[in-house]
This record gives sequence, structure tokens and C-alpha cells, in this order.
Amino acid sequence: MADLHFPRTWKSEGLSVQSMAQHDGSADPVVRELLQNCLDAARKAGRATRESPLRVAFTIREWPLKEVPGVAAYRRAFESIRSNEQEGADTPAAAETVRRIQRALDREVTTVLFCTDNGHGLNRARMRAILSEARGDKGDGRPLAGSFGLGHLTAFAASDLRYVLYGGLSSEGLCVSGHAILASHFDADAGLHRAGEGFWTADPELDLHSCDFPNEVPALLEVEMDEIASDDGRGAGTVVCIAGFNHFRENHEEAAVNEILRVAATNFVAAIARGEMELEVLAESSDLEERLDRRTLQARLEVHSRQQRSRRGSGGGWLPGAQAFAAWRTLQQGTRLDDTEAGLEVLLRPVTDQPGVGSRVNVFRNGMWITNRAPELQSGSFVGTRPFDAVVLLEEGDLFDLVRASEGPEHRGIDLKRLSNARRRTLVADLKRLAQRLRKEAGEAAAGDRFQPPGFAVFEGRDLKKAERLRPLKHRAGNGQTESRVPRPESEKGPQPGPGEPNPRSPKPGRALSMRAACRTLMNDDGLVDRVAVDLEVLDDRLTEASRLGFRLRQDSGSDASCEQPFPPVWLDLRSIEIVDAAPAAGSEKAPIGSSNGSVKELPLPVGVSRIIVNLGVPLADTRGLQVDLVHRKAERKTASQEEP
Repeated sequence: MADLHFPRTWKSEGLSVQSMAQHDGSADPVVRELLQNCLDAARKAGRATRESPLRVAFTIREWPLKEVPGVAAYRRAFESIRSNEQEGADTPAAAETVRRIQRALDREVTTVLFCTDNGHGLNRARMRAILSEARGDKGDGRPLAGSFGLGHLTAFAASDLRYVLYGGLSSEGLCVSGHAILASHFDADAGLHRAGEGFWTADPELDLHSCDFPNEVPALLEVEMDEIASDDGRGAGTVVCIAGFNHFRENHEEAAVNEILRVAATNFVAAIARGEMELEVLAESSDLEERLDRRTLQARLEVHSRQQRSRRGSGGGWLPGAQAFAAWRTLQQGTRLDDTEAGLEVLLRPVTDQPGVGSRVNVFRNGMWITNRAPELQSGSFVGTRPFDAVVLLEEGDLFDLVRASEGPEHRGIDLKRLSNARRRTLVADLKRLAQRLRKEAGEAAAGDRFQPPGFAVFEGRDLKKAERLRPLKHRAGNGQTESRVPRPESEKGPQPGPGEPNPRSPKPGRALSMRAACRTLMNDDGLVDRVAVDLEVLDDRLTEASRLGFRLRQDSGSDASCEQPFPPVWLDLRSIEIVDAAPAAGSEKAPIGSSNGSVKELPLPVGVSRIIVNLGVPLADTRGLQVDLVHRKAERKTASQEEP
């Protein structure tokens, strides 16, 4: 009889599983992994086309906990883990996991998330590949990082029970199983040490290489499996069931529904825009139902079109809403490049009407976004070219295979280290030819239109150098000196700070932020430089919407601490900041940011700002060596009199 079995083991396994530690439960990796599995399965089944689109249904449902398959065995295992705990042995992460599991088990009803598709379904071989950790199964015999293997552990981050069930219907019939991840424990009834991972099978010994999986559908999966069986009579598909669904750590079902739609719309914009994928999201207890297809995609993307920065969580680096919306516009309005190889489609859309915007190339494979930082296709590769937004669609062919092999288990980014030297050279050469083709199509920018950021070394085929963190400037003493020799005026010392006042010559030190910044000087009607246009990209995952930033501009002297007589930099006087195009934190406004005390060395800046114009207190005669300083400031605490009633 099928049940949740924990095999015997000789290893000690804790609740803090290393392969799951990178996932924090946010929607981006979970939904993306589920949809990527569905899309790959549909491609293999000959679906995910305009004539026969992939249909995916996400359903949030309440279910009696006692009717979850294997929950009694799950409880026994968890109680054994708790009874064998040693005082102080738990890590904070393990203690939090125990708290969430206990809270989920104390409820009579649990929340369940279903993800159902109409792909080629799960047979026994593919089910073993899912349950056998790190055994990739692409279905084509190549040892590539695949949708099965470590990737399937992503879904566990959305389960407070860390329990996921699978059901498949294929040409070989039904196949059902489940996977729970707890910790190793001692089974007092059997006198055995049990492993931390349990599997819902009919084989208590649990040899995953030869065990048989149940072919009867538990009540929890009946509705979804019946829908698969009735799909146009073709009867093939898969359902993934996340028990103890935590709504991606959101506060309510509606937020979880919106997160599913956001991740799907941004990461699979190409597949949905081309009519190859359709989604339905249903929250039964809230009576919420949303559809996402080529007709509703634009409205969904517009909701997130002001999101300039990548969302945090699970390592960051996800596609921002603004870039996804730009990619959709390119898919709709872009010019298709001719003479490309089979299986490769490239669309290009000029963005010369958007000052300060650089070129960007988004790479999609099988309709799923992979990267916008591919080698040879980064923004620095197109310096001197008219700015454009491009979409590269890979469907098959040699370039498809090379990109696919270099993606890694998350299918997000291109890692050349995953390829052999020969294949690496081939991929770089192919991407370089593609970059040349894009430059030719876009055309060369006029000299006055080029926006080359100062302070960075820019090379053909390489991206802008990442700005270094700002460190306190310490002047090194020259040979035979005990102090650094910095020339100072002998007649007047200049303004001096009073007690408790800031230094009027330099801003207050602070934790500098890693960033990329580009400056462009602007002249007034008198021919004086009194404004500076700045493009910002902050590369710091520790910031939140409540963070406070300090913005300042400096002119480097051209000497550094290695010089015998180093000159200090000069921080410019700032009057105000105008936010031109940004996605600031909630509550911030686009009104000019200024100081009531006239010109200052530092002005506050909201988190999320990407483009600003800085009004200087004193016009510049020499514009060389402009650099941006951005520091993190602690939020001011409100006094009792400042608190709102």
C-alpha cells in the first residue's frame, strides 16, 4: 500500500539542507521553475505552439490536513525529530523551519498550490529523475543542467511542510509520488535510523532505481488529474502539488496570485506574446480568477513597467518589470533581422527617443528569459552605436545548444565556465558575430549623441567597469615625511565647522554602495555648466525601500595615495536634484529634492532612482574627473512628537 516512507540510513542529516538554503520562498524562483518545467515538457510533446498552446493552471485550494497523502507518517517522523533534539543543537534556520512545520501541523486545514500543465506527462523514468537528486533529465541523453534534478527543490521553499506531490499521465499510464524533506531521525518502533527525505511510494525499502510508483490517484490530486485526462482526449500532463503553501511569504491570497502573474509575465513574455503559453490562476477560497495570455499580457506588464531594479530574493538578478515591458514592445514593434540561422530570430527596436538609455539585448530560449548580460551582448559592447532594445529568440540550432548548456540549474544567465574550452570559444565567436550584426543594423551614433560615461574604462566588446566601493581617503606620506604634503592656502583657512556641525568642505563619511554611474554635463543659456545628468544602477542587495541614501558629486584631482604629494578630491556644492525617470520607493515624490540651507555637499535620494538631474550650487569651469558618491544612511527615528496620531 502506498505511503510516505523514510528509508533507513547511516548518515546524519539536519533540517538545514544545503541545496535548499539558496531559496528564501519568494515567488520568482518557484514560479519560474514550475513554468520552465511545464514549457520544456510541452515542447517535447509538440505543444507550446500558436496552434496548440501550452496551458498552465495555478490553483490555490484549502484542504483537510488529515487527507493529505502520507501525513500520518509525516507526523511520526517529525515527532521523532523533535523528541531526539539536543539542547542548543538547532541553528536559527532549523528552529524557524521547526516552528513553521509545527504551525502547519497544528491546523486542521492546509493550503495547497497546484500547478497543472498539458505537456508530455510523467512516466516512471521521469518520476525517478525528479526524486533522484541531481540526476538531470532533458530527455535527449545529454548531461546538461535540466528542469529535473536540483531544480525541483526550488518548489519546497513555498511549502511550510516541505512536502511536494507529483502526478503524471502519459502514454504509459498513471504515475504518482511525493517527496518530503525533514531530517534524519530514530524510528523507535522499528529500531532503525531513518533518512531525512521521505517518498510516497508502494515500496517501503525505497530503491528509487527500481521501485514502483502507485498508479492510483489520491483524493488530493483527483480534480487536477481528471482535468488532464479530459484535455481534448489526448490525456497527457503533469500536476505538481505544494502542500502547506505559504503564499510566497505574502500576507494574503490576492498578493500570491499577483506574484504568480508577475513572474509569469516578465520571465515568459516571449512565449506568452507569441501565443505559445496561456495561464489561469485561481484562488478558490477568495473566488479570485485571473487569465494571462497574449491579449491580457500588455496590461499585466504595464502594472510593473516602472520597476527599474531587479527584485530582491534568492540571489537577485531577476528581470525587472521595465525591461520586460520594453522586451514586449520590441516583440510587437521591432524590426526582424534577416539572414539569421535557422532556429534564431532577432528583433531590434531603436530607443533614440529616450535620452540616457543604453542598448540592451535580452536572450530568450524556448520563450523563457535567460539573460540580458550575455557575453559580447552587454551594453558596453555597443558604445558608439545608436541605442536600441533587442530580443534574441532561440528555438533550436547550434547556438541554442551552446546557450542551453551554459545556463546552469536555474536557467538564468550564461556561465562560460560550464563549457569546454572549444565550445566556449565557439559560443563567444557566435555571440560576437551577432553583436556585429546588431551594430550594423542599429547604425553609428552621431558624435554629439554619444553618451560615454566618464570615469570608466570602456572597451569594444566589454561592459562598463563596475564602480568600486568608496573608501575613506587617506593620504600617504612621501619619502622621509611623517605627514602627507597637501598644499593649503596660507592666508586663510577657509570655513571651519562649529561644535556638532558638519565639515563644510567634505560630506560626512558613510558606507559606500557598489554601483554603476554615468555623468553628463548640461549647459545653461550662458554657456555655463550648472547641471549634471546622472544615470544610476545601484548594485547592493542589502537596501530596502526604507533605506536612506546620500548623494554627492566629487571631482578627482588626478592623484591618488601612491603619489608623493596627493591632492584631495573636491566635493561639489549641490542645490537640488530632479528625478527624471525612476522607480522610487513607495511614498517618495518626483518634486525637486533640495536643501533649505542653500548649497550643500550631500542631498538625500530615494531608493530605486535610476535617472536624475543635479543642479549645482556653483557652475563648473572644469568638468573633468566627475564621480558619483552614493552612501547608505541610517533612517532617522521619529520622536514622540513626530509620530502620527
